[in-house]
Amino acid sequence: MLTVVIFYLQDMVKAVTLNEEIKTEETSLSTPSDSSCPIDSTAPSISSNSTINGTQVNLTNNEKNDETDLNESVNSESNQKSTNQISPRLLDLDVGTSTLTGSYTTGACGQGITTIHYKYVPLVAVGLNTVPILAVQIPPEIAAQLAGNTAKQTLFLKNLTGNVTYPTQSILGGTSTASIQATDKGFTLTYNESLSAVVITFPKTGLSLGLLIEWSLNMVIDTVALYKNGIIIPPAANGANYPIKGTMTSASQGINLTVGLGNTKAGSINTPSMGLGTCPILAIKPPVINDTMQHGNKSITGTINQTKDPGYTYTADITLSAPDGSHAPIVTTGVLVDNSGNFSINAANAYEYGDTVTAILHAKAITGTDQYQSTLSNIATVKWPIVAPTLTTPVVGNTQITGSAIQTVTTGLYQVAVTVNNQTTNVPLNANGTFALTGLAPLKGGDQVSVVIQGISSRTANKILVSSNNVSSTIAFVTPQLAVTQIVEKWSKDGTWIPAISAVTNQKVRFTIKVQLQNSNAIWDNQLLLNWIPSGVTNLTNPQVSKVSATGVSTVIGTPVVVPQSSSPSGSAYQFQNLLAGNNLVTANEALTLQYSATIAPNVANTTLVNSFFVNGTNGGGTAIAQQSLVATLPIGDGTLRLVSAPSQISFGTLSVPTATKIYNPATVTNSLSVADGRVQKAQWHLYVRETQPLTAGANVLNQVLIYSKAGQDIPLNQSNQEIYTATSTDDNATVIQWPKGEGIRLKIGPNPNVKSGQSYQGKLEWNLSDAPI
Repeated sequence: MLTVVIFYLQDMVKAVTLNEEIKTEETSLSTPSDSSCPIDSTAPSISSNSTINGTQVNLTNNEKNDETDLNESVNSESNQKSTNQISPRLLDLDVGTSTLTGSYTTGACGQGITTIHYKYVPLVAVGLNTVPILAVQIPPEIAAQLAGNTAKQTLFLKNLTGNVTYPTQSILGGTSTASIQATDKGFTLTYNESLSAVVITFPKTGLSLGLLIEWSLNMVIDTVALYKNGIIIPPAANGANYPIKGTMTSASQGINLTVGLGNTKAGSINTPSMGLGTCPILAIKPPVINDTMQHGNKSITGTINQTKDPGYTYTADITLSAPDGSHAPIVTTGVLVDNSGNFSINAANAYEYGDTVTAILHAKAITGTDQYQSTLSNIATVKWPIVAPTLTTPVVGNTQITGSAIQTVTTGLYQVAVTVNNQTTNVPLNANGTFALTGLAPLKGGDQVSVVIQGISSRTANKILVSSNNVSSTIAFVTPQLAVTQIVEKWSKDGTWIPAISAVTNQKVRFTIKVQLQNSNAIWDNQLLLNWIPSGVTNLTNPQVSKVSATGVSTVIGTPVVVPQSSSPSGSAYQFQNLLAGNNLVTANEALTLQYSATIAPNVANTTLVNSFFVNGTNGGGTAIAQQSLVATLPIGDGTLRLVSAPSQISFGTLSVPTATKIYNPATVTNSLSVADGRVQKAQWHLYVRETQPLTAGANVLNQVLIYSKAGQDIPLNQSNQEIYTATSTDDNATVIQWPKGEGIRLKIGPNPNVKSGQSYQGKLEWNLSDAPI
């Protein structure tokens, strides 16, 4: 027989690392009972509060782990070493096989029962000189219920059933199996939150373990047992199964649950959900947070949303969170539910818009240990209704933006963002709900104004939490008010232009049309001036368009062009279209003028010239303004020196045959003798008369019997022109030549053989008007 004797001989064992063989001298050893050879006196024990890779929840082991006394006497049956002995390896846990399975069944009342089994068997003998660890990662759906709650983690561990199998701490080898809840077998049961794993930590041993050993965990989860302790297992996230992992490792290696590394295996519990069956449990619903919280308040209220069971005490855990991270979640636990099923707290500080509140309901049996926990309540979000502003309609010329926005939430901090043409200025919202942005440059047509009321955080400086609807306005362009006037002038005898209420043929005339902007803050652009050229004018000259400043300074800006115009009396018109911004009228009393000169045709005397003018354009914003027009008329007189009228008949009546020379005055004169000078430049004119046919009765001719008497002189009329009147007109009116008694055309006749009784004599006179002596 081979007896294994183990000593720790410092000078015979070299330092080793994991998976390195311990080589000793093949020497038979014997030691007297009082030997003082150095023996390792620090037999390992496992503390119940060891921490392995993260947060840990322990089930306290109050009994001290048994230690192997390496100093006890060992009865040796033989000092001979078998040549077939396998040399042990130091914690070669990576050389072995491992399996992981998960199964789902139902319990006595149909509740879900889940069993997770992990087993590891080494392929070589191992010598343990560190701490073995078995870890099983539970489904994430369960782990989420335990996260951050050590009390729940403890309850979870406490409600696990099953067993643990591990190598016997004996030189005889073999394995032992104990309840997972055992506290006297040298292993500890803990929960590692960072890995979501149930961890079994085994004691360190100095024994060499043979091949016929294993480490395994058979862990049973009762859905109802957990539910009665406030742990609810939701349906599988993937809708099909719950994933699990398991591994065997050591304290020196650490726990790594990456599949493919070490002994890690992955598996699943093939059920889409873990039901509660028909077990007698308390049905507990999630509470309801009253969704009435408004910014700046502190009150949080809710209801349990169910009828209280008198056998239970109900409390709520309320969590106030700031999603923006401005403060950590504030959890208030154990809030009592009143008899009506309501609960409430006042937060330590006022909550803000966007903060959220949730709650979980707990029901703890008044007698017994059952305790239930609901799923999470609805998420209630703190509201902040912002009343949109009412904007006082801004108009052209304003230098301020004003309005009001009376808010229903009076506990907030407000500001008003006023934007004018993409430039934003923040102004306060006054206590009475009004606001004003002053000191602006005068608003112009087309300017864009928008206003938003903003709610500001009281926790984070200048942070905008919420904004109202935007209220905007485009400054309306003012319709330009235009005054159209037309001035007609004529060229005077003095060589100047004078206002004309009439004109004469051959006279030069000038038309000036003025369009003046009457109102302030208006714009008149794209101006179109159209002047129908009158019929009856010639020699069009000096057409031009000028811009006249508000102070009266005139600057020529262009020349109108002649365009066909069928509606014009002449068939043509002057047209001017402005397309230059610099020629727009933007200031009150600015004006445009269109002016041209012409000569009145000689054939339009006694007619009326009509000059029609039309004006339109846009208001600066592209909107057409109403067309305006103005018509000027100009009566046209004869612009010549002319004999307006002359007697058509001069009758001397019936006379007796004279016996002596006698002078007779006309009995009747039909029509007056008048002369008009329509010439612009007046000059002396001369009126002449001559006899073109003597008085004649058949063959009887009376020569030179007609005389023109003036100033006591009697001038016989013959075929030569006799000047009878000369004058210089002072105006265009006709000069009527009237003869006083004893003057004018008379008859001077005496005895003459050609004077025959019973005869009627007729003759003809010719009147001639001249602007110079003949």
